[in-house]
Amino acid sequence: MIHDGGWFKWCSRAVNYVWSSSQAVGETWPNAFASQAMMVAVCSGKPEQPGNWYAESRNVREDFKRFFDLALDNIDAVALMTDCDNSRLKATAYYGDIYFFLPSRRAPLRGGQQKRP
Repeated sequence: MIHDGGWFKWCSRAVNYVWSSSQAVGETWPNAFASQAMMVAVCSGKPEQPGNWYAESRNVREDFKRFFDLALDNIDAVALMTDCDNSRLKATAYYGDIYFFLPSRRAPLRGGQQKRP
């Protein structure tokens, strides 16, 4: 999730939600390459059931407030990627639909999706 800093790109902020091979779920750390980005482990380790779809849910507004003290009404970009070059591991990932809901609503799980414990 990205909040654009406008003309001042160094003012842009990002929260990166990751499936980490080494960090525990819930761990957070600064991005090694961009000081204005925070990493959040939403999953960790090998998938319990490879080949299954998993659904994740985050309160993006709360995360931006927590990490950057920003009270956002919108985000400027969503970026998706599968990146494991730093760990030298291999990964295959598929991405489904992304939904944004008000905090009072939850996204329904679709056929075949599982919420990670």
